[in-house]
Amino acid sequence: MVVFFVGWWVWFCGGEGLYLRWGVEHIVGFDSRPKATIMCEKKRLGYAGEEHVSQYLTRLGFTILERNWRCGHLEVDIVALKSGVTHIVEVKTRSEKVPVAIHELLSYSKRCALLRAANRYALRKEEVLEVQIDLAVVLVGSAGYRIEYYEDAVVPHF
Repeated sequence: MVVFFVGWWVWFCGGEGLYLRWGVEHIVGFDSRPKATIMCEKKRLGYAGEEHVSQYLTRLGFTILERNWRCGHLEVDIVALKSGVTHIVEVKTRSEKVPVAIHELLSYSKRCALLRAANRYALRKEEVLEVQIDLAVVLVGSAGYRIEYYEDAVVPHF
């Protein structure tokens, strides 16, 4: 990141473009919003995606047990129950305009984190007998939201 000092104003040149940190003037042609604004929009979009997936799972007969369950630095977006199986659901919200391969959505480190989170959840909850890690992809387009649900997206290898 490059920083320019101009009087009392500080200009930052980051990955999202050139923007003024303390002020309202912006350079035309760049995404001049501060990073906090961009992250806030991503969080809102992610929360909306999680909300749609929760409603979708409820319609399919799942019981939502937890949302945004945390254990230390690990987080599970949705924990749901169906037919005695506890489903750990990772939600990914993406734009339909940007094609993304499913295998690119869960990196190796994310899969490991999901496995650790599922293990910790099962250890803390005595009623959990069987755990399955699923992936829900929420695609946002001009027609609204579309959900693609992949069961057993992460399988532990021993």
